[in-house]
Amino acid sequence: LVWSSWIFRAYGNLEKVFGLTTKRSPLMAVLVHFIPLVHLFKPYQVFREIWQKSAPLERRHERVLLGVWWGVWVLCPFYYAGNRALFQAFPYAFVDTLLTCLDVALFPLSCVLAARVIWTITAFQASQSQG
Repeated sequence: LVWSSWIFRAYGNLEKVFGLTTKRSPLMAVLVHFIPLVHLFKPYQVFREIWQKSAPLERRHERVLLGVWWGVWVLCPFYYAGNRALFQAFPYAFVDTLLTCLDVALFPLSCVLAARVIWTITAFQASQSQG
């Protein structure tokens, strides 16, 4: 709920606060996260649009953080779905240890990156609205 509210507000700010044209409505920017298959690529486009239109000119192309976060975010469900099959195919202690380490690290990493993306975009929008 908090995630969806933030997206709705940040995307809505582009048009309402900054007077910029957007590719979709704030509601659609949220709904693309819940449509099967579409949720694999459209949310990234929403975040990329928010980033590009919120960032100062000199920082608009600094999207490495955004790309890394989205890559890890999308990888997580596929990794967790395939994890059991990987262990059954390679039932060795080393493989089990490696998969466990990835289990422990992957989702928290995606959450930390998501928080950083949100913090950065929020800072961009706050600075734009003040100056």
